[in-house]
Amino acid sequence: MTFYIMGQLIEHFSNQRPYLDPSSGSILIQLLLAGLLGAGILLRTYWSRILKLFGRGKQDQTDDGEDE
Repeated sequence: MTFYIMGQLIEHFSNQRPYLDPSSGSILIQLLLAGLLGAGILLRTYWSRILKLFGRGKQDQTDDGEDE
């Protein structure tokens, strides 16, 4: 019985076209821009740690600069 009802609902809604008003489009654009900016800020914040992870960052200098 449940599968029958679900099948009928899917059949009914599969023929419908979604409606997006202009404000929905602007909200989607804002979400995309906010996500990109957030990812950029996160990358900028942790950039030195990412470089250290791959061995390209500044190395900690514990010796006094003398070569042995």
